[in-house]
Amino acid sequence: SKISKKKAIAIGVSVVSGVILLFLLLMCTLCVKKFWHGLLSSMGKSKEAPNIESFLQKHEAQHPKRYSYSEVKTMTKSFSHKLGQGGFGTVYMGKMPNGKPIAVKLLKSCKDDGQEFMNEVASISRTSHVNVVTLLGYC
Repeated sequence: SKISKKKAIAIGVSVVSGVILLFLLLMCTLCVKKFWHGLLSSMGKSKEAPNIESFLQKHEAQHPKRYSYSEVKTMTKSFSHKLGQGGFGTVYMGKMPNGKPIAVKLLKSCKDDGQEFMNEVASISRTSHVNVVTLLGYC
């Protein structure tokens, strides 16, 4: 009787806790799904094909400027000073016309209609850290 009541209470609390936990898990899943859907849509995964120009306009807080290949080649002295290499491309040192030092990433081949480039831009634009460069432009 006393033990039966304690068991009944324990089972009741367990069931209610399980239902609440399941509900919270479902809500979290929906929130994460909604977040990722919005993020992917802003990165060009909507019904239309990704467009680099429109993507950059959506992220205009960074005000990236479009440079010609010849301008980039001049700023990097024909890509003469290699700083490093990663999975997405090679980074070169350069100087802006005003003398400001810059790092230029030359991406490897873009097979996915610019999606890899947009991912790089989105990643750099969202990151604010002393060891991460600010996106000034693209080519």
